Amino acid sequence: MRKLNVLLILCFTLVFASKVQGQTNSGVNNAELKGSYAFTFSGNSGNVNVSAGFASVGRFTADGAGNLTNGELDTNGAGGGATMTAQPFTGTYSIGADNRGVMTLNISGGSAKLAFAMLANGNAQFIEFDASGGAGTTGSGTMEK
Repeated sequence: MRKLNVLLILCFTLVFASKVQGQTNSGVNNAELKGSYAFTFSGNSGNVNVSAGFASVGRFTADGAGNLTNGELDTNGAGGGATMTAQPFTGTYSIGADNRGVMTLNISGGSAKLAFAMLANGNAQFIEFDASGGAGTTGSGTMEK
């Protein structure tokens, strides 16, 4: 029994003493995302009572310095207001030394926050998880150069 207690204490100590490390050197690899990109995205939006699926496609230009321009988004989904056509957007992004990044899209008075990972071929995979308190948007997609 004593060995089990010691083992449990050791495990708890390791878990609580481990250092959680976030992305460092933010923006050092912004040049990895440069040029014209097309993207696809699908997910769900809603709350614990009502949820609807949607799909989006679009394009943007990344300047290699953390800015998005010439963005355009088309969205189709169930429910009122779920369809947008040729919706313009701008945005910003930051890519860390580990090729993981964050992006904010500014779309018609609102914003979407994305987390992404750059791939060796210059493309990226991303997620959106703007859900808190049981409501919001979740989904995933790809960006292709």
